[in-house]
Amino acid sequence: GIFVDSGVLRFSDGSLGSGSKLALGAESVGGDDATLVFGAADLTTTRNLEIRAGTGARLVSYTPDSGTSTLAGGITLSNSLAFNVASGGTVKFEGTVTPQNSGDVRLALDGGGTLISTGNSTTTAANYQIRVGDGTLILGDGALTARTGTEGIGHGYDLGVDLGADYA
Repeated sequence: GIFVDSGVLRFSDGSLGSGSKLALGAESVGGDDATLVFGAADLTTTRNLEIRAGTGARLVSYTPDSGTSTLAGGITLSNSLAFNVASGGTVKFEGTVTPQNSGDVRLALDGGGTLISTGNSTTTAANYQIRVGDGTLILGDGALTARTGTEGIGHGYDLGVDLGADYA
């Protein structure tokens, strides 16, 4: 696998190679921000993203102002993940989302671009949210469905425009 404990991995052409996963962030308490950048349009990775539990922001960034790149693998969340998609750009996410802990985990979208989710993800996380600060979120049939039949407000969609400092 590829492990980005901190810093930026920029994906601008070719592929991320063969392998099962790309891990973002430190595994335990401590650590800095970790970012995967799609620096060009029309890129695809089939690797599963593992969003690790340490501190620091986790970000997938799409910087082109046109075109589409694809995340075809799944996402395992042990921490929150923010997508920052440049206005005019699109990220297509085809995998499933699997939260791994009972704490608060979020998928956030900002940047003014579009995130399309076509995967069929049902989560049983106690506190799971999808936050859209700026941009367009398109959900396919059954994509990112939170659990039902539970007590309290443990999950939901937040369509506010101010993500603040705690979005990721």
